[in-house]
Amino acid sequence: AFSWENPVFFIIGIVKVPVVTVFATEEPEIIPVIPEPRIAALAGPPLIFPTIANAKSKKYWPPPAVSKSAPNKTNRNYYNSNNPISEIDFDKKIKVLQDINEYARSINNKVEQVSINLASSWEAIRILRADGEMLDDIRPLVRLGVNIAVKENDKMETGSYGSGGRHNYDVILDEKNWKFHVDEALKQALIMLEAKPAPAGEMTVVLGPGWPGILLHEAIGHGLEGDFNRKKTSAFHDLMGQKVASEGVTIVDDGTIDNRRGSLTIDDEGTPTEKTVLIENGILKNFMQDRLNARLMNTKSTGSGRRENYRHVVLPRMRNTMM
Repeated sequence: AFSWENPVFFIIGIVKVPVVTVFATEEPEIIPVIPEPRIAALAGPPLIFPTIANAKSKKYWPPPAVSKSAPNKTNRNYYNSNNPISEIDFDKKIKVLQDINEYARSINNKVEQVSINLASSWEAIRILRADGEMLDDIRPLVRLGVNIAVKENDKMETGSYGSGGRHNYDVILDEKNWKFHVDEALKQALIMLEAKPAPAGEMTVVLGPGWPGILLHEAIGHGLEGDFNRKKTSAFHDLMGQKVASEGVTIVDDGTIDNRRGSLTIDDEGTPTEKTVLIENGILKNFMQDRLNARLMNTKSTGSGRRENYRHVVLPRMRNTMM
């Protein structure tokens, strides 16, 4: 019941509570959440027409065109579209789990418990933008996690190892790969049996690759997301172009690494992903941006727009973040 020649309203989906919305070329900072639409997600916050009378006002008419600052399109994919859920029979998955369990218990008599997690997902994403552009992405994801508990006398410790990415099961279910998972988890647990309590206080530590990435993610990564800096709630909001780290420290957020867990062909607004240099040789260079925050901060999207699902608004968030 809508046409641009005779605008009345634009229904974005079948909902439990009727909602009449339309996209406009300007977006508010306070974004309403759409209550439970049953069709595809929309890649931008909606505005409600104040009245039918002003539907053809300059603010809403003509229909929004593609922005001059819209990102370049690309057909580059960073992962395949195969569905890992149906790729391998359920019985074969159970057999692999049994093999992992038997291997873990056979290599050391201190092993008391083995917990294995095998998970996969397959998302078909369709994005309908305000200018009528429709974009699609298919996102596979698999993960294997191994947790081992060991016991010596009355002391029990655990160790864990996991990996995953946007690829098929054959990568993580390769025997050499899952044995590496078990060996790493067991090594951690056995080291913990001999470990002494760490001293308290402030001291210099050396961080190797791996889990210290969580410290980078929390202490630095979130602070470089555009919305926090636009609202000036990040410690970095007024430090652009200034030295914020030691010389030689470069931090990037990269969504273009093939088959990695944080990689995206397009973000949840349909913007092609990229490699964003956040800090270069200690100097703050960029924030991660979605389209809304980029426009409000007079810059461009970095392809970092993410939404939890179609019922949530887009926020600029990390992809593969590393130092």
